[in-house]
Amino acid sequence: MKSGKRTRFFLTILSFAVLVACLGLAPTTMAAAPQKTISFWCQKWWPVGYNEGMVAAAKDFEKETGVKVDLFMAGDVEVRTKVQVAIETKTLPDVGFIMSAEPTMYHELGVLAPVTDVVNHLKKKYGGLYGDITCGKFGSQYYAVPYYSIPDVLHVRKDRFDQAGLALPQTWDEVMAAAKKTTDAAKNIYGFGEGVGAGNVDHGKLLRTLMYSFGGGEFAKNGKTITIGSPQSLKAFAWVKEGWKAGIFPPDGTQWDSSGNNKSWLSGQATMIWNAASTIVSTQSQAPDIYKNMAMVKVPAGPNGVRAQFSDVQNLVVFKTSKNVALAKKFIEFLFQPKYYSKWVMPSGQPTFQSFVSDPMWNDPLLKPVIETSQYIKNMGYPGPLTPWAAEMFQRNILEQMSSEMVLKNLTPEEAAKEYIPKIKEIMNRWQKK
Repeated sequence: MKSGKRTRFFLTILSFAVLVACLGLAPTTMAAAPQKTISFWCQKWWPVGYNEGMVAAAKDFEKETGVKVDLFMAGDVEVRTKVQVAIETKTLPDVGFIMSAEPTMYHELGVLAPVTDVVNHLKKKYGGLYGDITCGKFGSQYYAVPYYSIPDVLHVRKDRFDQAGLALPQTWDEVMAAAKKTTDAAKNIYGFGEGVGAGNVDHGKLLRTLMYSFGGGEFAKNGKTITIGSPQSLKAFAWVKEGWKAGIFPPDGTQWDSSGNNKSWLSGQATMIWNAASTIVSTQSQAPDIYKNMAMVKVPAGPNGVRAQFSDVQNLVVFKTSKNVALAKKFIEFLFQPKYYSKWVMPSGQPTFQSFVSDPMWNDPLLKPVIETSQYIKNMGYPGPLTPWAAEMFQRNILEQMSSEMVLKNLTPEEAAKEYIPKIKEIMNRWQKK
């Protein structure tokens, strides 16, 4: 078709379209506009009412906005794997729910959209951020909205402590001494319900807490010098080795996943566990006799009086490939409404904005230590920055493997570190070559 004829053809079509619009007509073959949809991949969590609450919020968002939420919920490993595959195949969802290890890795890969406007709007609405939870901030921009954190606290059976004439422990040395004194293997009672398993994420959280409290860490302040073999870091593994030899941990704990310490506590096997406050709700409903005798203690101090702990931060992100960025951001803000957030996020997770921290519920003696311990939160990689290689170490359970191999093969902490430092170097070198 020649240029002049092509121009007249398009003008004719355009004139027809305008006429149809003016008369309020529509071609009989034109389908109704499809309903807008955003996809949301979310991690399941075991506290009572949490998963149901997330589903209800998604349905309410659809009712209020007319936007359908295509919700996929699964365990953390399945969701993480699904996201990693989607990065390769470029089939990412609009909104993702990711743990504290992922933002720095996904930002490095360039798949996250900035959400600074969302964070700033939430700050104005709910107050400033609470605690050191900015694992998704790079430079002056946020690429992840911190949804809630999961600080661990020491759960203690007061009745067993009273029988043993013990005060609530305030240091890790006191925790060890109390665990030894309250262990009675013949009765299947163990002083510290910890699973020294190679794939147990909760054990990795304890190891980091111990290292940071003892003055050590995975890396130095520069984020590149590996310090897993430093005397301070090795004290954490020595603490675990001492406990294993003393029998304070259940012997089958080398096979546990992260639910093992919860089960040990609820069954009455454990005198103490290091776990999130989500256990309070389940203890109250499933083990009322334990609930009336339980106490929570903020993170114990290390040898030099240092209190420091690792806390996993759960984040909401918008992926850069989303075609519905504005709607995705609107949905994230929707999830912070108190009618949802206060009901099924707290007290299982620590809130990330100040107004939620001021809720009277945190005056409860069992919950107060959860808020108190938040001032000691450190990101993975401490005392260095949160780097992609420190995050991958967490994802791949490197510390858990090192600890488990140490007890199963009866290695010294030094021998275990010597075996795992090359693996850490390999991870770090790969990221630095990207």
